[in-house]
Amino acid sequence: MKKTLVISLFLCGFSPVFSQDLIRELQQLTLENDSLQKQVNQLTASIAEIIQLIQEKEERIAEEKQKAASEKETGKNEVLTILINRYKDKSFDDLINASTKLSVQRDMQLIGNNEEVYLILSDLEKYFNAEELLARKWDAAQISAVQTQLEQINQQSALLDQLKYNIKYHKDYHEALKKTIEKLVAFDGPLGTKADDDATIQELKFKDILFELADYMYNYYEYGNYPYLSNIVLEIIRRKWIDADADIMDLLKKLQ
Repeated sequence: MKKTLVISLFLCGFSPVFSQDLIRELQQLTLENDSLQKQVNQLTASIAEIIQLIQEKEERIAEEKQKAASEKETGKNEVLTILINRYKDKSFDDLINASTKLSVQRDMQLIGNNEEVYLILSDLEKYFNAEELLARKWDAAQISAVQTQLEQINQQSALLDQLKYNIKYHKDYHEALKKTIEKLVAFDGPLGTKADDDATIQELKFKDILFELADYMYNYYEYGNYPYLSNIVLEIIRRKWIDADADIMDLLKKLQ
């Protein structure tokens, strides 16, 4: 404004018309310049405000992420504590009944560096590995290996004792069922009786079959502890009930 005033005074020495026009032009330019500067000041303020809002938002996001991470870690620690206490507070039998091989292997990955609980989980895994053999054909090498593993388990457990018993006598139950099925196969041989379509002979032959199976079930009454064997028994009954002459050689081969 001072410059404008000086220039205006200077121009007063020129012709009045020219001076007035020039003065008005300068005044107009000055007003436009002031308006532009004001807009620049307002724009600068707006940008600064936007930057401030962005910074505040970024800070809130960072705080929320930190809070979420902290809550996640807290939750993870709480779950881990519950998991550890679950294995510490229950008996080995209770843990067997409440677990599976898959759940044990999953928890072994979650348990971290807790050696006490990891040993319990390791014992449970050995138990389930051994139990799986009862659902398979008897195999001397596999039985010997799991017996060694079971002896490494330092837990007081009725279920563990029962499993050791089942593993020990797996061969006896296996061989006895094989002999029983050999007798039943003989019923279908040249010296056996053919039921054909005779309902009376079908019934009598089926009773003879059940007698042999009942003898096995009586002498080896815990055969139900061996799913592989008990499934074969049930399949024999199913087939022979429908047809007493039904072929069961494939079932005998499953034990050879």
